[in-house]
Amino acid sequence: MENIIAALQGTPLPTLLVVGGIVFLFLAVVGEITGKFKLEDKQQKWSAIIGTLLLFSGIVLYVVPRPRHPLRQHLPHLRRPIRRRGHRLILPRRRPQQPPLLPLHPHP
Repeated sequence: MENIIAALQGTPLPTLLVVGGIVFLFLAVVGEITGKFKLEDKQQKWSAIIGTLLLFSGIVLYVVPRPRHPLRQHLPHLRRPIRRRGHRLILPRRRPQQPPLLPLHPHP
């Protein structure tokens, strides 16, 4: 079971959606698996709808190009470099700003 979970964690989302869509479409067409698992007509229709949606969404995610920097696309003022570690984004820490320097001329 742990091997299956580890394999699924490394699988891209579009692949999971396409495989799930194919499974749902298979259930919609066949309707039963070796007599142990039988779908009613209404369940077959919903299985076909869900399978079609999953299949097309997986294909769309494959075809549509991903932006290079998704954070920078929405936040153009973000100029700091972004590093990835696992599933978290690590942003460099900001340096504390120094107060503005006061003029050196004496007051009258």
